[in-house]
This record gives sequence, structure tokens and C-alpha cells, in this order.
Amino acid sequence: MVCSVPAMASVVAEKTRIIFSEGNTEESLQLVNSNSYPVAVQVWVDDGDLMATPEKAISPVLVLPPLFRLQPQAQRSLRLILSGASKLPVDRESAFWLNVYEIPPKATAKTDDESSVTLALRMQYKVFYRPKNLPAPGDAVSKALTFALERNDNSAVVRVDNPTPYYASLTALTLGSAEGLPDMVAPFSKLDFPLNRLPLAGSKTVDFVLVDDLGNRKAFSRELK
Repeated sequence: MVCSVPAMASVVAEKTRIIFSEGNTEESLQLVNSNSYPVAVQVWVDDGDLMATPEKAISPVLVLPPLFRLQPQAQRSLRLILSGASKLPVDRESAFWLNVYEIPPKATAKTDDESSVTLALRMQYKVFYRPKNLPAPGDAVSKALTFALERNDNSAVVRVDNPTPYYASLTALTLGSAEGLPDMVAPFSKLDFPLNRLPLAGSKTVDFVLVDDLGNRKAFSRELK
């Protein structure tokens, strides 16, 4: 069986996140097909469940058009329309996920003994709703986060406490030579980042990378609490 699998999705967005401020009911996002072949693209917003389908999506954000064909190197602008914001919390951000489902054309089998498998790819982009009373966070999140080490004989986690009303998107977290996987800490919440190894005795400085409103990655260091 001959199987052709792209290394990564090739329909990409101009930015990694969309932020709705209260009172703003529409945002746009540009997609481009960097493939050498046309693709069908399906888009929808949901709560981040990887098993969710467009028919069962839970979100106050509608995307138009929901399904379209994109020629090689062509661009398409999406409209993201927010409705039902009055049902969202007013004291913190809310987060959803824009799904971009890329379906390449089916390849033709060359012989009776060979077949081709076409795989659809899905990328997810973050969509935030920010209430009116919350200004842009700046460095407020990085300054407010605290870190604590929890360990036993065989494993360790860094517990990240986010006391702010903003989501904290961490793309990297290290304690000495030990690393944690990227994740996002919800407002007024704590989240454990399992480390890939036990940190060396005396490791006290956590290095981490946060993503800001523009998608830029910024590095910070904090001492363990």
C-alpha cells in the first residue's frame, strides 16, 4: 500500500489566535493553500473537543463560509461572527477553537497491487472572547503566574497557578533539564505540567514561554514558590 502523508497541514492561517473584545461581533481570518494541489476546506468553531464534529459543535462563534474549495496558492478570507456573548462570563476570558479541516484530492491507484490513502488534516486555532472590563493583559499574566514543584520517587509536576482573568498559553516550560509539554492554563485556575524527568536537586528556576495577543512568544523566568 502506498500512502502519502504530508508532514504538516499546508492550509495555514495568517495568525494563530483571534480575539473578540466585548462589543466586537465580527473578525476575519485569511487562509492560504500552500499546496501544489487544490483542497476542500471545512471550518467550524467548538470547545476544543478533538472528537467533536461540526454538527455537534458547541460555540457562540459562526464561521462563514463553512465549506469551500481552495486552489493551489490561493487565499480565502473567513468571517467569524460572534453571537450569544451575553451568556459568557463577564469576569474572565472565554476560549474556543477554530478548526480548519483540510481534505486533499484522492490520488489514483497506479496498479492493481498499489493503492493510495488520502488523509484529511485538522489544525486548530484559538478564539478568545474578552469582556469589556478586561484591557489587553500586557505582561500582567507573566508577572502573576506562580510555580510549585510536586514530586515523588518516580515523577514530578510543576503546578502553575494562574490568578488572572486571562488564559495563559505556555509553549514551553523547563525546570533545569526537565521539560513539561505545552498547555494552556485557564483563568483563576491551576494546572499540573508533568515533567519528562525528575529535576536535579536544587533546581529552583522555572523558564517558560508565553504567547501574547499577537502570537509572539516571550520568554520569562520565575523562582519556584
